[in-house]
Amino acid sequence: MSGRRYCAFIASSASAAFASGAVRRALDLSHGAGDELGQAHAHYTLAYLEQRQGRYVEALAHLEPARDRYQALGHRHTYAHAMNGIGRLYAQLGDYARSLSVCQDAVAVMEDLDDQFGLGSVLDNAGFAHHHLGRHAQAMACYERALRIFQEMGDRDSEASTSEHLGDTHLATGDLVGARRAWQRALALLDAVEQGAADAERLRAKLDAPAAGMRRP
Repeated sequence: MSGRRYCAFIASSASAAFASGAVRRALDLSHGAGDELGQAHAHYTLAYLEQRQGRYVEALAHLEPARDRYQALGHRHTYAHAMNGIGRLYAQLGDYARSLSVCQDAVAVMEDLDDQFGLGSVLDNAGFAHHHLGRHAQAMACYERALRIFQEMGDRDSEASTSEHLGDTHLATGDLVGARRAWQRALALLDAVEQGAADAERLRAKLDAPAAGMRRP
């Protein structure tokens, strides 16, 4: 099993504490062996574990060195995905301008690699940053492009998430009809795949909220 697959397996199958300990041991071994790629994989996985627990600063402290190692080693695919993750983390930390800058760089790499899933994901993140910077037209353009990609791929989960984001941006512009249309589409997608119960409940709350009392995201 490769270093990256080992880290991914541990992250997905173990408790957070056990997984973190195992991957940190893998990171130490990689350092001792001078294995730059192993270090990158371990940092990437630790970033995922930290992010999953809401520790965004700590996640960023791992994902940035992972990105740097992937770039130095010429691993453009994982480099681009690390960039996307960094953009998402900056947004979660409220630094939307930096998030947008990183995401725009990642878009260019994803396009060059023809990585459609990665491109859809980073466009969604770029749209989120645009939204919070008040650039609603640009946010919608990113979301709509991401939606076309997810539809072509048949990725209903991602399509539902981006549809919800699009609805939030419609609401921010005062377009309640557009917002409800996008949220209803997102809810229908979640109901079709019979998962994402928490996401579906959040969408139902948005749809049930009186128009006058709805708080704009």
